Amino acid sequence: MNPADTLSDWNAGTTRRANTMFHLAATLHTLGITTATRAQDHLTELKSTGDRGSVTLEQVMISLGLFVLALAVVAGITVAVKSRLALIN
Repeated sequence: MNPADTLSDWNAGTTRRANTMFHLAATLHTLGITTATRAQDHLTELKSTGDRGSVTLEQVMISLGLFVLALAVVAGITVAVKSRLALIN
């Protein structure tokens, strides 16, 4: 069987569809490789920094301090209101 005979049997639509599929496959492959490379680079960058998580720890400590301060304010207002109510009765 001669390869040229096989190629002449293909119609233009089949070739066009095959080229489209190859193009789609190549595009998806390139997208996958690019995404994997970026993720790997980002992970390497995160691992290389020594102060990883320090910002989160700071935010937790500040939030905890603000929460305690809010509790103290609410407790103070509650005590003040109850003492005023006691004077009314």
